[in-house]
Amino acid sequence: MADRVVVPEKPRKAGWREGPLLKVSFQRNDRERALPQLSSTEWLQEFQRKLHEKAKAEPKYRFYSLYDKMYRMEVLVEAYRKVKANRGASGVDNETLEGVEKKGVIEYLTELRLEMKERRYVPKPVRRVYIPKANGKQRPLGIPTIRDRVVQTAFLLILEPIFEADFAVVRL
Repeated sequence: MADRVVVPEKPRKAGWREGPLLKVSFQRNDRERALPQLSSTEWLQEFQRKLHEKAKAEPKYRFYSLYDKMYRMEVLVEAYRKVKANRGASGVDNETLEGVEKKGVIEYLTELRLEMKERRYVPKPVRRVYIPKANGKQRPLGIPTIRDRVVQTAFLLILEPIFEADFAVVRL
């Protein structure tokens, strides 16, 4: 009973606002009831599609309460997969992707999820390195920790479909 979605039938008062995608995501039809049975990747793609459609259909719509979507395990797993695909150096904590996989990716993400859920997550400082440019000067480069990259990517996965709807498609 606790993991069922409760959908109000009508607004209670004039100042009441719907949560994000309340009408769109949880309409009572067969397709929407099947949503929880989707695989993690399918769920995320479906959720991103709905965010994009809502943002495209109602440009002035305000999305409230998206933070709880950022720390869903489906989102964090996909974010970790993207961070791993990018590879990259370790941040100030010297933690590597190999080290994370030795400890266990699911345990790592579960701990990160709990920190985010309890609002204890605080990003670590960014490691600064300088890379040479073609003209002989050096360019500063900031390298966040793996943990921070996963969180940044999780935010990107949720926010990108909303902001992408604002950009015009230009065909050449």
